[in-house]
Amino acid sequence: MDNLEFKKYGAGNDLLLFLLTTIGYKKIKCVPEILAFYRYHPSSLSVLCKLDIYYEYSKFFFLVNHFPEYLDIFKAKIFFKLLSFKIYKNIYQMIGKKLSIYSAIKYLIVKA
Repeated sequence: MDNLEFKKYGAGNDLLLFLLTTIGYKKIKCVPEILAFYRYHPSSLSVLCKLDIYYEYSKFFFLVNHFPEYLDIFKAKIFFKLLSFKIYKNIYQMIGKKLSIYSAIKYLIVKA
């Protein structure tokens, strides 16, 4: 699994916690105020250490275990990331399904 150290950075664990929490509820509610603010800058730990892959593995784990019907669209998303960054090769291969043209087009339309 790309020799990722989830304990070292904690990246992805927070997202997985939120995703797993949603399983027990039919609805979630958003509050109309900002409770946390995350900044993006080129020298941040998340950018320098390429932590996005940790979040993608967390999403992959969640989908495999709870919503496998969405793996097609997830594979399309990872495919487009793989075109620019080879770090996504292993997770792309772990999603055992073939990439469907339909899912790739659907991902591009939804993303736009």
